[in-house]
Amino acid sequence: MVHFIAEFFSRDLEKTVYLQRLLIVIAKEVIENRIKGKITRKGDDLHVIQENNLKKLSVSIATASVNSTLIHARFNIKTEDTPVPTIGLEELEIDPLSFAQEVLERYTQEIQDIWIARCKVRPVH
Repeated sequence: MVHFIAEFFSRDLEKTVYLQRLLIVIAKEVIENRIKGKITRKGDDLHVIQENNLKKLSVSIATASVNSTLIHARFNIKTEDTPVPTIGLEELEIDPLSFAQEVLERYTQEIQDIWIARCKVRPVH
C-alpha cells in the first residue's frame, strides 16, 4: 500500500476531516487523469467500478490524539488476499511512487493556498 500520514496541531477534528476529504479528492483527480475510467468517492474512500463490481481502492481515517489530529490514508498497490473486492494501483497501471509524489505536491500546494487565503483578508467590523 501507499500510505499518507498527516498530523495537524489544531486539535480540531472536524477541520481535519475536511483536510482528509481534500486529500482524497486530490488523489481521485490524480488517478482519473491517469486512467480511462471513473473513480467513485464515498466519503473518504475511493472505489472503481469494474465488470459491474465496486472495488475498493483506498481506506482512510481521521482521528484525534491528546496533542493533534491525524489523517492516515492508504491506497492499494496489489490486492492479493483482501477480504473485500479491491483494486490496486498496479492493476490500474499507475506507478505508486509518481502517484504519491503528485498527490503530495498538490496537497501541499492546496494547504499553502488555504493558509494564504485566510491570511490575506481583513477582519469585518
